[in-house]
Amino acid sequence: MSKFQDMCGVFAATGAFDQTNDPFAVVETAFDPADALNQIAGQTVLSGDYKTRFADPLIANISPVMAKLRKVDIIDVADINDSQTRRRMASDFGAMLLGVIVDRRKPGGASGAVLRRLQCCVDAIFTAAAGKFNASGFPLRTHLPPLANLSAGVWVGPHTKHIDRVRQFFLGPPNSPYAGSIGGIVGMPRRYGDHPLLWAILAHEVAGHAVIHALPRHGDQDPLDEAVLVQELMSGLPTLGLAEPWASIWPRWMEEMVADVCAVLTMGPAFGLNLAAWISAAASVRDPGIPTAALGQLMASVQMGPGHVATEHPPVLLRLYVMLGAMAAIDEEEREGRLPLSGTGSSRNISAWRATIAAVITESIGSVDTIDLVDA
Repeated sequence: MSKFQDMCGVFAATGAFDQTNDPFAVVETAFDPADALNQIAGQTVLSGDYKTRFADPLIANISPVMAKLRKVDIIDVADINDSQTRRRMASDFGAMLLGVIVDRRKPGGASGAVLRRLQCCVDAIFTAAAGKFNASGFPLRTHLPPLANLSAGVWVGPHTKHIDRVRQFFLGPPNSPYAGSIGGIVGMPRRYGDHPLLWAILAHEVAGHAVIHALPRHGDQDPLDEAVLVQELMSGLPTLGLAEPWASIWPRWMEEMVADVCAVLTMGPAFGLNLAAWISAAASVRDPGIPTAALGQLMASVQMGPGHVATEHPPVLLRLYVMLGAMAAIDEEEREGRLPLSGTGSSRNISAWRATIAAVITESIGSVDTIDLVDA
């Protein structure tokens, strides 16, 4: 067994990917904001800007906020046609909004300690990524890192509700004191709580989704559109002359790949290896019996449904090659002294990391360098 297979095995052995008899799974009842408010009892341990710009207005306006949530069309799952699933996701979003307050009302015990550690990780990643953008002349619209949340429900992995996705549920004009003033909410499945080894994926969520949506927006831009950085990259796609269905698929994947690159810029090349092991371990648990889901194997295909791609995430082969390209650019910039990520030149030994990830690709996928479209 190779070292990469060993790493995947360690990830799988945590049990965090197994939703069978999941003690944290949400039952078939909708999230009850009244019960959450009773637990909060009009108080919150959030302080400072988090209290005045998030907790207080959320509690004060909980009825209209939940009314908005019931209009499930505003949830960003337009590709999910099953109404029950959409209702569950809307309910889980409500649980995220109030959960960051409710969970902090229970500071004792193991869950309180896990949440504090999780918030420290989110804060550190956000601060590092924001610092890179600020130093490059792109200050973020908020200095407040996302609030961490231990999530239950339909979520099978870490997930982010970015700054504008959160602020749409508050009353008042966009420039009100609290609207859009926190960096969003980053949720981690409760099953991951005792396994910090799996938390590296937070770099994709925080340095990626949360940070790029906190970058400045154009004045006339719909706040729920793609981030400006993503839009600018998407504007260059037509010059590539992509044929269908690729011309339609790439815009759907762009933000995910940008988030991966931001994770590499913030956490370093180790993120790419961690992501590959995380994806392989998750697939081996959720899809046993499928050859490409065997421990240490990775997929190089895209499942196509009627008129759309079956997943919003690019295949891992493409994600790894995009990150390898980013690492090559970082390596060149560091060698020429234009991008000192660590302050010590090439001490990260990015070339060695690139070779390691390239070897993982060969081991887990073979010599494949193309992506196939297959029927879902």
